[in-house]
Amino acid sequence: MGKRHGLLIPFMIFFAIIAASGAIIITNLPAVLRMVEEIEKAEEPQAAEVERILYDKGGNEIICAVRIPTEGRDALHAAAEAAIAPVPEETPSLTTLIPANTRLIGISEKDGYIYMHLSGDMTGKDSKALEQIEKSMKLSFDFRELHFIINDEIIE
Repeated sequence: MGKRHGLLIPFMIFFAIIAASGAIIITNLPAVLRMVEEIEKAEEPQAAEVERILYDKGGNEIICAVRIPTEGRDALHAAAEAAIAPVPEETPSLTTLIPANTRLIGISEKDGYIYMHLSGDMTGKDSKALEQIEKSMKLSFDFRELHFIINDEIIE
């Protein structure tokens, strides 16, 4: 009988610790779940929905949203990236006039004048594509004039 009582007390202490821990976790469960949710959100890359112009098969302008990573970007850069982004795979019925490998080299704005430096297959002769970019930029950013720099040449 002495051995049983000798094991019973440590078992009861162990059980009491487990029960107390469970009670603490259960009473704080909403806070714990919020903490887990905040940690998961912090691990996700930050992105914003930015509007831009695309075209349907009939050539009509369609305003679409595109998710653009915002980490390290201001609103001007996000608007520019959205304006030249490729058509998402989930919208094959829409198209863009902007060549697929067009990339934003840089963009700057002062007093409402924007200079957008682009690379890729874009040329100064792509006036419809430049117009599409300008219209898309106006959806997200207020400016007076947009000037393009393509292949290190300012397009007038």
